[in-house]
Formats: sequence, C-alpha cells, structure tokens
Amino acid sequence: KKLGINIEDKNRRRLNVYAKSVYIQICYDLLKIRKLHISRLINIHNASVHNHLNNVFPIVKIWESELYGIYLYFKYKLKEKDVTETL
Repeated sequence: KKLGINIEDKNRRRLNVYAKSVYIQICYDLLKIRKLHISRLINIHNASVHNHLNNVFPIVKIWESELYGIYLYFKYKLKEKDVTETL
C-alpha cells in the first residue's frame, strides 16, 4: 500500500515483481508462513514463491534499497515485539 502497488496483480512490471518478492520474504522469514499458504494468499504457484525467495529477493536486496528497507523495517519491528513479549 505504501508504494501504491497491488501485489495480487498479474503484471510483470519490475516494481510489482520486486514488491511481491518482499511480501513473500516477510511472510516466509518473519511470520513463518509456509510456502504453500503464501501461494494461496496471493494466488500464485508454489514454484513461483520458491523462485521469489531464491532468485528475486536477492536482487531486491542489492538493487532496490527502498523495498529492502520495508523488509528491514518489518524485521526490526517484529524483533522488538518478540523481545518485549519475552520480558
């Protein structure tokens, strides 16, 4: 929403693909959602989820600092939440 991108769109524009990859990485790494469930959430094939995790997200990490920043924001926010819940 922040970037005005709908990740459920079926287009293959670079920004949409990268935003979808960040969403998938957040779901998989931070929220511990299984790949099959992620594929059902955004209506793509399970193999596409695997491709995003292994091939697309590393590109985002290197070349798209704004999108990677969103991932890091959620990563640290969730880490803070975990720390405060355990105290």
